[in-house]
Amino acid sequence: EAPVVLAPRERALIPTGLFLELPEGTEAQVRPRSGLAFKHGVTVLNSPGTIDADYRGEVGVLLIN
Repeated sequence: EAPVVLAPRERALIPTGLFLELPEGTEAQVRPRSGLAFKHGVTVLNSPGTIDADYRGEVGVLLIN
């Protein structure tokens, strides 16, 4: 896939290619690494992003530059 380029203050939902089936009563979270914002000026907008156990579909990450 082509690289994603975000202009300053631009945000985008980035597909991950991940599909999860979580056990009932659990959740997964998407969290940014500390160096992501420091080194690149990019962060996860809704951090931590929660993926509920009943979600079925591709996991996306909402990034902002």
